[in-house]
Amino acid sequence: ERQPSLIGQVNSALFDRSVRVLRPVRDMLWGIMRTLRKLTPAKFDVMYRGVSGRVDASDARYAPGALLKWACFTFATTDKGAACKSTGENGTLYVVRGAEAYRMDSLFKACDKDKQLMLEPDTLFKVVSVTESEGRCEVVLEMVQDAARLLGTNFIETVCRRTVKRQETRSDFEQSVQPWQLAADMGHALCIH
Repeated sequence: ERQPSLIGQVNSALFDRSVRVLRPVRDMLWGIMRTLRKLTPAKFDVMYRGVSGRVDASDARYAPGALLKWACFTFATTDKGAACKSTGENGTLYVVRGAEAYRMDSLFKACDKDKQLMLEPDTLFKVVSVTESEGRCEVVLEMVQDAARLLGTNFIETVCRRTVKRQETRSDFEQSVQPWQLAADMGHALCIH
């Protein structure tokens, strides 16, 4: 039986949002966020995310002008063809305009430049439109740049906050997961074509 990846474990907890589920992965979340924030986010005119599930266009959460938040670490690409492959025949293609994301080729040389991107949890978007295109549901979003002001408290920062004891020199995360393990896990998740 295959064990879930580190990012998979963290994303499951972020999706659940309960303290009971988040507490065991808090240090992993902190480590991933710390690693990402050492990079400078790049700006993209457009990026894509393909998912096999289909959005219900009549759902009020997808009404034009509605705010939509992706709660987990999210992978995207600048390669529309690759994103369309991920949707299958009947999925959803998210088209994100005015996007900022972390380029994974900054961390992993095996990743194609600008094609493998990662967004932080709680990234906020404004829905522009939902249409049918080539058998898929296409959701056009605009990234909200000042999300912290709109959302108020930053949930991720709150979860990662911790009281450091004087004698504690390294977090539980750093003691249990070496940086190369995190890099290998992220690389495996990101660079599969």
